[in-house]
Amino acid sequence: MMAECVVRRQIPAAGKVMCAVMVILTALIGILGVLTLVLLPAFILSVIFTIIFCNKLKIEYEYSYADGILTIDRIINGKKRKQCLELGLGRAERICPYRQEHGSGSNEAAVLTEDYASGRPDARVYTLLFESNGRRYKVIFEPDDKMLNAIRQTMPEIMY
Repeated sequence: MMAECVVRRQIPAAGKVMCAVMVILTALIGILGVLTLVLLPAFILSVIFTIIFCNKLKIEYEYSYADGILTIDRIINGKKRKQCLELGLGRAERICPYRQEHGSGSNEAAVLTEDYASGRPDARVYTLLFESNGRRYKVIFEPDDKMLNAIRQTMPEIMY
């Protein structure tokens, strides 16, 4: 069974503020650059850095589940894709709603956490716990109902 899901990450408030500040500074440097040609290189650099910074804030996560393997990719600005996780769920300890993983006997200090969720407060977020190379991992992600049903059908023993 196969399922795919794409989740857009909410831009943090600090990121929105930084982007707005950079746009304002770029506009000011541009106005001053028109008056004095000395600031023209600073204006060009400011435009480039503002575009790069603001575009890096546009993040999506694509989850795909097929043949017992969960893959999570990070997509930046709709163009650049990087695989963040590929895990055979046969190695997973459990998948449970976020904040309900305390029954796993895991020491929170020893667990490495990776957050691949949208960051929205109303989101239905899940936790995937697994061990790899002697280290424990907690993956926070936001699967849709189709993906949860596909995992439940193929790997019911890890669903809580």
